[in-house]
Amino acid sequence: MKKKLIALCFASALLLIALGACTRDNDEPVSGVIPAGHPLEAMAAVLEDFPVYIDTDAAHVPGTTLYYGIAATVPWEGMIGGAIFHDSTIDAQIAAPMGTGRSLLSMNEVYMFGQDGVARFEYDLEELSFTMHMQRDVFWHDGTPLTLDDLVFAFEVMAHPDYTGVRFNAEAQAIVGIMDFRNGLTDSIEGLVLSNNNRTLKMYFTNMGPGMFYFGIWTSPTPRHIFEGIPVAEMAESEWVRTHPVGWGPFMIEHIVYGESVTMVRNPYYTFGAAEVERIQINRVHPDLIAEHMHNGTFDVIGFPTAEFGDHSSPANFRYLGSPVGDYTFIAFRLGIFHPEDPENPWGPGVNVYAPTRLASQLGRYFRQAMAYAIDPGFIGETVFNGLQFPAATNLPPNHKHLIDMNIPGFDYNPEKAMELLDQAGLTEWDDEGYRMFNGERLTIYWAYPEGPTDHIIVPFYINSWSEVGVRVELWRGDTHPAFTIWDYTDFDLDYVPGEGDFIHMFNGGWTVGANPNPEGSWGHIWWNFSRYTSPEYDAILNRMTTIEAFDEEYWAQIFSDWQLYWYENVPYIPLLWTVSLTALNNRVAYWDTRHYTNPTWNRVRLSAAQPYGR
Repeated sequence: MKKKLIALCFASALLLIALGACTRDNDEPVSGVIPAGHPLEAMAAVLEDFPVYIDTDAAHVPGTTLYYGIAATVPWEGMIGGAIFHDSTIDAQIAAPMGTGRSLLSMNEVYMFGQDGVARFEYDLEELSFTMHMQRDVFWHDGTPLTLDDLVFAFEVMAHPDYTGVRFNAEAQAIVGIMDFRNGLTDSIEGLVLSNNNRTLKMYFTNMGPGMFYFGIWTSPTPRHIFEGIPVAEMAESEWVRTHPVGWGPFMIEHIVYGESVTMVRNPYYTFGAAEVERIQINRVHPDLIAEHMHNGTFDVIGFPTAEFGDHSSPANFRYLGSPVGDYTFIAFRLGIFHPEDPENPWGPGVNVYAPTRLASQLGRYFRQAMAYAIDPGFIGETVFNGLQFPAATNLPPNHKHLIDMNIPGFDYNPEKAMELLDQAGLTEWDDEGYRMFNGERLTIYWAYPEGPTDHIIVPFYINSWSEVGVRVELWRGDTHPAFTIWDYTDFDLDYVPGEGDFIHMFNGGWTVGANPNPEGSWGHIWWNFSRYTSPEYDAILNRMTTIEAFDEEYWAQIFSDWQLYWYENVPYIPLLWTVSLTALNNRVAYWDTRHYTNPTWNRVRLSAAQPYGR
């Protein structure tokens, strides 16, 4: 009974973590109080200048179209017919009004499952079960009733050996019998038990951890009546994913220009009531042109780049909302190799293996620490991004600030300490041009950085900072991928041949962390972990996150403290910047909400004029 009591208190207890304390090694407190000068304090001060939602008294003008812009330099991928198929934040944005990837459960203020969705839930930690009950009548866009059998179908798709997506994660693999289903030993998944009317689904797990309740359990259905009969290997390229997606959100597809634009109309079957807006028109726009289009009244809504804010801080015809998000940028060192279970599906399940012969591995943790101390992301956040990005003090994003260990100092700009650490790393010999040597030759680090509107400022700034401590860094663009992004690769280990060295030693990237703070989904044994770092100690910390003991809030916070401390000491990647997310709204938008626990609210959007206002 004690386990049940802990579980029942867990959701509310997490709200109190910031007020309490637990211990590390029985002496050092894990503080939840934000100390003076911490980047979270600076972020909170900036956010006071921006509302998170707008809800005016202005009446909605019937028959209007919402013009929504999405910034992208190239055509988007267009896998919008279900979240189990797409792995792009742009595809997720496009799919949101249609509800093709929407959860049946709501989200609360601490990013956990809530009880206000179209389904509610209960769970039992003694029998390792999670039960969902439909509490509203829901229909797909074609009028077919949505049931929890559609959620069972989603698990059947992702567990199929021909599934090419990335959603078959550790939580899904913990469902009782799902691996037997995957291996063809059974025709159904033993741990998924439906009621006779398909409105109650009980899931049994081999293990459970708190991360499951941060949307770690998959709760987004896939319409069985649409996809059944299509080979799983062909689903992602089918019309139901690419051109004719069927969801259950307030808007449904009308027209697509592949990779460029999407037109949606109201869904008459939407369970929460018909949308105010008649249509949504989504168009791709180059990031460099966002400000111009907003001043000209092209769009009602678009994410606004923080680097452009300084020149457009007081617009006449639009305004800004600002919110903290789970975004952070990083520099990751290439430290291992990923071995997929199926070489034909490199995105599927697999393991990372530490590679001691890789240069970043040979140079060791003192070298990686030094590379972090040698640069000043805070200066970039203040100058390039107009004070709207902040040095990441740790490897957790600010949307999970209740789990951030405030005692971990992070890597403040300290070139003197970087010099000392490089000496500790054994890099004490210098060449005639002022660069450090390794194994008798000048050390050169090849750094892959994505092409973008600010790279001409950031890249030389960091390269110069590293050169000042004696490390020569060259920008790697590659012959086949001159505009480097991590998404250009199906297998990031193509640049590495054992025994012949590796050609990328570190690279820049960025993550948008969702509701689940468990890092297994981005830095564990998964394709997404592009540093490929792993160790027995690191794995042991991650494994503790998926145990019953972790439902104790102090123990849960302690695990995250241990994980952050291990990262700080070993530095498989350098967190660079946390960001404030800006949303630009035309002045005719009378209702918009960026709060995660009130979304999705597409049906409540109101427009107070027939067309967007120009300057």
